[in-house]
Amino acid sequence: MAITDAVISQTLATYLERYPDEAEALSAPLRMLAGGSGFASRRSFPMHMTVGALLVRGGR
Repeated sequence: MAITDAVISQTLATYLERYPDEAEALSAPLRMLAGGSGFASRRSFPMHMTVGALLVRGGR
């Protein structure tokens, strides 16, 4: 089952409600999600989200 951008956005929003000091550390994925360019796309792999970690590919 693919994780959608909407699910990732909601999960990050919920997380940041509890841990607002983490916003800076999550700025790259938040920026990419706001851009609406297929954050969870398996074709371009701008980022990959798993249950235990968020992996960010540099250079974007």
